[in-house]
Amino acid sequence: MKWALVLVAGLLATADAGTISVRYEQLLVGNAPDYSNPVLAAAWKTMRAEMDDAHASAEKIRAHPSSGQYAIAGMPKESQNELRKVFDVLPLLAMSYRIEGVDNPHYQSAETLKLATALLDLLNEKGFKPGFELGIDVDEAHTAMETLGFFGFGGTLYNQLDGYPATLFLLRDELKKNGRFAREMKTLEWCNRLFLPETGNAVPGDRFSGYNSDGFRKLTRLYFPYALMLNDADTMAHWRMMLAKGLEIAPGFADTFKPDGTGYHHKGVYVGAYSPSTFIDAAVMKWLLDGTEYAYTETETETVLNAYRAMRIMSSTYDTVQGTGGRFPSNSSPILEMLTGYALLGTPETDAMFSRLWKPARLATDEFFLKRVPKRGIGAFELMVEKGAQHIKPEAAPEGFWTFPYGGLAVHRRDGWMACVKGQSKYIWNYESSSSQNLYGYHGSSAALTILTDSRNASGYAQDGWDWEHIPGATAPVLGMDKSKSAERQLTASGFMGGVSLDGRCGLFAVHHQFVPDKKQYKSNDGKYPMGEGWLEARKSYFFFDDEIVALGSGISAKNDTGEVHTTLFQTAVEEAPERIGDKKLLSDGVGNFYFVPNIGSLKSSHGMQKSKTDRGNPSSGTYAVAWFDHGNTPENDGYEYAVLVQATAERAAFYVDQPSYRVLKKDNRAHIVSHPKKGIVGYALFEAGLVEDTTLVEVDKPGLVMLRKEKDGLTVSVCNPDFGRVPPGGQFSIEEAKALPLLYADSTPQPIRITLRGKWKPESGSVVKVVESSASKTTLEFPCIDAQSVQTGLESF
Repeated sequence: MKWALVLVAGLLATADAGTISVRYEQLLVGNAPDYSNPVLAAAWKTMRAEMDDAHASAEKIRAHPSSGQYAIAGMPKESQNELRKVFDVLPLLAMSYRIEGVDNPHYQSAETLKLATALLDLLNEKGFKPGFELGIDVDEAHTAMETLGFFGFGGTLYNQLDGYPATLFLLRDELKKNGRFAREMKTLEWCNRLFLPETGNAVPGDRFSGYNSDGFRKLTRLYFPYALMLNDADTMAHWRMMLAKGLEIAPGFADTFKPDGTGYHHKGVYVGAYSPSTFIDAAVMKWLLDGTEYAYTETETETVLNAYRAMRIMSSTYDTVQGTGGRFPSNSSPILEMLTGYALLGTPETDAMFSRLWKPARLATDEFFLKRVPKRGIGAFELMVEKGAQHIKPEAAPEGFWTFPYGGLAVHRRDGWMACVKGQSKYIWNYESSSSQNLYGYHGSSAALTILTDSRNASGYAQDGWDWEHIPGATAPVLGMDKSKSAERQLTASGFMGGVSLDGRCGLFAVHHQFVPDKKQYKSNDGKYPMGEGWLEARKSYFFFDDEIVALGSGISAKNDTGEVHTTLFQTAVEEAPERIGDKKLLSDGVGNFYFVPNIGSLKSSHGMQKSKTDRGNPSSGTYAVAWFDHGNTPENDGYEYAVLVQATAERAAFYVDQPSYRVLKKDNRAHIVSHPKKGIVGYALFEAGLVEDTTLVEVDKPGLVMLRKEKDGLTVSVCNPDFGRVPPGGQFSIEEAKALPLLYADSTPQPIRITLRGKWKPESGSVVKVVESSASKTTLEFPCIDAQSVQTGLESF
């Protein structure tokens, strides 16, 4: 309630506004940038080109404006495009006027100021003033805030307004001199009426934690500059209260910050867009507010830091996996957008992260990175260069095994590479698309296994010719890309999907996978949750031991005519056909990984030209090597087994064929159990409760994941219940129900698991694990699982 107190004492809180204004201006226009630096030189070149284009566009609009007034309803397309273009070019005009740069003819140019002023006048004359309809009914928005804690901005003009307040801020002195500042501030006030307390918005929805990413962006890019320029203590304090809500951890399906460091949008993990912009703005706001009365609390700082920790785990160096990108699978490098945040957070931890990620020679030629300059301002790049010049010792490249339950994701990293598996469940949707975006992303969460070295391209992933029905790791029907499409944001009937980590080094991931076809393509049953024609299910698991990944599948079954069902091992864009050696049990994917297949009966492979479509539906082609298991047409209880040696030598792989270091102890619909004798580790994916046919683990009272290691004088045991427990066991719901109360903000509930081990054991001192029952021959222990996270303990024999 800190910020409620600040609001009461508002008139005492304006002294820091000047400090914040100086920092905000520095972020946009810099503080004497050194353009001899290669990154700043490249950034300025990119920005200068954007500025010149903006001037050309502005001149055309000034000379030949569209006819009629601007209006949302019934506005001709020509006028609509013009209005959006004006909002795009205004901040570039303002920055070109304020940034000296190198050979910048627009700097302090009377003509540039005149041009920017003319566009502001045009906006006003054509109706962009108080009373203008922006596409959102304020009363409806306030009601949504009260009842759901947020409202959406999708498809409205609000999404184009980010640069308008920055324009007014940069030109505020000039606009005051020419008499337009007060007029524009009234318009900006009108744009912010969704937030302002005088319109009845005294932090509505405050009983709900978190804020959606669209709203967070408006708080930081629309409301913040207005409050800063207004220089009113009560308004600043009210803005800070709203920001505090956005910095809270959001439970359930709500945006944005999640407990595991992932970010949500549209009720699911969204790494390709939206959540990264929230993370960036959150870091920028922290930097702007540090040392002032509006500074972040320790809890808020930790929330933001956790997001930055997670993103660099989920990124190879800069690239993420397709299945986490929402409807933007090609937005592969969100961490590049977040580099500014790593530089600005200013903790020893994030400084070391930034230092590892800061590769100036590479970044100076990275188009995706440089294209962010006009949106962020040259000062953001100057601050990164200054941080890089401090030569802070970089962190070591992350190594270990992590689970991100809210993302349906597990990440295993070693020696500069990472392997990620992405799943789907009753709590985690599969993918998102639109009429022109991510049209074929439906198998990105079908327990897909992505192995990345430095980047997607270096790891054999490409857009042109990519076969969306053969995603590595996925078990899927093969009907043709359009026919095998599943419904977007589809939730399954199973809550069994997640991972367990042992010492943060090794782990396993398992899922009871269910593929539900798009209702537009197939008839559904009369029930609420269609599992009719084309339905497919499988129990799938991955066991991660250093550079070994053991992949198992069982119970692969399909109803009706699904066509052929395949489990893909790899699909890599390589010109030369990889080898199959060791009695054809060993395959190379051509990019450094080897696949060991003990039973090659259903294994198939190909190499050649593939004709396909890009994620936006454009025809494409490329040369690929592909390997898959063919489970046949409408399989019943089929399975597979293979192991991946990641970035291994051919010699090691050849030796592995004769002496694999793992043992499959069980593989059926009840359990997948794998041991690694050399490491003394056994992993259990227990799809059903009950007795376990094992020498150590006797029984579990719920489905779950267990990994244990035999020690000299005991055991180390890690347990996970992958079910979030937001609904009773067996309960189902649709994505529409997840959008509403009570599921939207439903907290995870405790999901304890009891395991029974042979022998007499007691947990190590201080353990949260409790002994429930003990005898000379066996011990039952309760692990207090929650949020699909691992609970680990050491056990002593006595």
